Amino acid sequence: MKNKTIIYEMSLMAILIALLWMLDLTGIGYIPTGPGLTITLLVFPVAIAAICLKEKGGIVLGLMFGLTSYLTAVQGKDPVGAVLFEQQPIALAIVCIGSRILMGLGVALLYRLLSKFIKQDIISITIASISGTFLNTLFFLTFFWAFFNNQDNLFKIIIGAMTINFLIELVVNSVISIALSKVIYMFKKRMA
Repeated sequence: MKNKTIIYEMSLMAILIALLWMLDLTGIGYIPTGPGLTITLLVFPVAIAAICLKEKGGIVLGLMFGLTSYLTAVQGKDPVGAVLFEQQPIALAIVCIGSRILMGLGVALLYRLLSKFIKQDIISITIASISGTFLNTLFFLTFFWAFFNNQDNLFKIIIGAMTINFLIELVVNSVISIALSKVIYMFKKRMA
């Protein structure tokens, strides 16, 4: 039984990592919507990993999400990120990667906490899935402010852009995360 669980977890982790990188490399994961605005769909693989694979899954997929975000800036695909990379590449790496790791960990911890108090698992999955977008925005803005607070105009632009992005990402990532997490979780229970 333990071998089945290990194989399941390793397989799911590999599939979610591959999905995340595929979304990034095809351009589907980061959708430019205007100057400096990018909507990301990479929250949902992280949320699924955090719910189904707990903290380890959330951290690993959060790391992968952060790496794609940083590489997007390094490659100049995100105009604001490209400017920040030229100014402070290490600080930008910490913002991109650190905030996404904390987001994945946060979703996993929230799901674990909710599962203790809520009997209906679909409610815990729904709340944890939706929290991914909230936590992504919260941690990104917190890290961004901590490292780039001397650039008030840029921070105001980022806040405005992320408000629009947040609303769109909330809807899209929540629907996808909820649906896929429930399917994967049901599959996991059948294997146990």
